[in-house]
Amino acid sequence: MNQTISYTADTKVKDFEFSSPKFIRREDLSILDRINIAHTALMAQKNNDWGVISELSNFYMISRSFVYMLAHNLLDTSSIIFGPTNSNQITIDKKLAFNHMLSLRMEGRCSIEATSTIMKRFGINLPSTGSISQYLKQFGSFVPNTLTTENDEFQMVVFLSDEIFSKNIPILVTVD
Repeated sequence: MNQTISYTADTKVKDFEFSSPKFIRREDLSILDRINIAHTALMAQKNNDWGVISELSNFYMISRSFVYMLAHNLLDTSSIIFGPTNSNQITIDKKLAFNHMLSLRMEGRCSIEATSTIMKRFGINLPSTGSISQYLKQFGSFVPNTLTTENDEFQMVVFLSDEIFSKNIPILVTVD
């Protein structure tokens, strides 16, 4: 599995073979190892244990994103198997999460990270910054990009914002 690539100054790009797969499933990681990694990562996230994800990544020589993916997949499949059978409850929980998300973002003028922290603190579903950003973008796509009025009517204008970071400096992107 370990392959050494040596090259000289006259080696050209065409000499390298790029047809090999980008990711290879590691045969040494059994299903039980993957479940153990996912379970340990989930418990670490639930208990706010810092460094456990990195320790798992280093111990098993896998990426941190792979650890997070395993944990997310375990949580998704477990919620299907052990979660409530009432799909209406899931819809209500999502609506509540969306209401909090939009209220904190628009009325509270909270950043996405602050919105995430508050939602986590109160046990509201979908508290990750990625989920919040994704849903805000989706909500923004529902808002028309023009506003027309007839007979000089007053209409409320709704806007959604998102932020990105460049060298730890927030850049606010607003959708009017």
